[in-house]
Amino acid sequence: MKVIVDLQLYDQDLGGGKTFVDALLPRLVSDNKDIQFLLIGPKSIINLFPNSLDNVRIFLRTPPRSHWFRVLVSLYVSFLSLIYRDHILWGPLNYVGLLPNLFKKTVVTIHDVMCLDRPEYFSRLGLFFRRLQLLSALKFATDIVSVSHFTMSRVKHYSRSFNCRFHVSYEALHLSAEPIKGPSPVENSFLLFVGVGRENKNLKFLVKSFDELVEEYGYEGNLVIAGKISESDREVLKSETKFPSRLLFPGFIREEDLGLYYENTDAFVFPSTYEGFGLPPMEALYYGARLVLSDIPVFKELYSSVAILSEVSDPKIFATAILRCLQMPNRDFRADFWEKFSWKSSSELYSSIIGE
Repeated sequence: MKVIVDLQLYDQDLGGGKTFVDALLPRLVSDNKDIQFLLIGPKSIINLFPNSLDNVRIFLRTPPRSHWFRVLVSLYVSFLSLIYRDHILWGPLNYVGLLPNLFKKTVVTIHDVMCLDRPEYFSRLGLFFRRLQLLSALKFATDIVSVSHFTMSRVKHYSRSFNCRFHVSYEALHLSAEPIKGPSPVENSFLLFVGVGRENKNLKFLVKSFDELVEEYGYEGNLVIAGKISESDREVLKSETKFPSRLLFPGFIREEDLGLYYENTDAFVFPSTYEGFGLPPMEALYYGARLVLSDIPVFKELYSSVAILSEVSDPKIFATAILRCLQMPNRDFRADFWEKFSWKSSSELYSSIIGE
């Protein structure tokens, strides 16, 4: 049995999608030594396998961020299906090519359908290719695996495949560092956001909520916005606040240092307007942080028992939610919360789909 894995989007700024591949693919390859995994994607994906394995190799190297080359690869993959029609195509990143194929199974993992639900968040060109890629995946897939029940509900809303099987497999933590207490990386107390500067992260709203917390409730700490935030976005956010000197932008933080931010923050704040899953709150919880999140459907599904959820229509309301959180003691959460999130369970699900 061969599984052709389409990883052309791996080097793009995927956030949770890249983490998903990093965590699951090596385990899946190791758990299925009798299956050959043929990878289509950038050269960097071989770094996921520092120990040489006989059942995995790069089948076709692709250049990063090339929309038009992706069209050519789709033609190539369709041609491969004539040769490997008894085998399987898997797209772990919302994508399995743009053309029909003859593979025995076409499996796609859907992380979100934001380009369909919230098209206003994308440029015209970016929206065109994302919609084309996602709708092709939904049309050609024989098995669709989504990362949350919310995402699956949206997938079913748009799916054009009448013979498709649907599965849900939660993402999980992919951290090598154990929680350890250490000195705070920030001089004063602080609230923490970790993520990227995309519109759905709602950072302007977060900054206005921070202003409300300072002015109305006397909060004396800073707001740390960590992650890939461009210099222009930083300037925009500073222009939105009355306290620009209290906005801190440490940039991308390495995993071995990120735990100290989570462990020492007053609260982790994440007012996102759209997520397919949302890993940063889980990381923060792992390190003992208190959570204040938006009340979007996927956060209600995943975090309602361990976080304060707040609407994000009014900065005053979100600031009040943060204040409530600051007045609460830290809690140790039940083990059954973590039992739902396991890469081992994910590998077992994908192994069963591949092996059937």
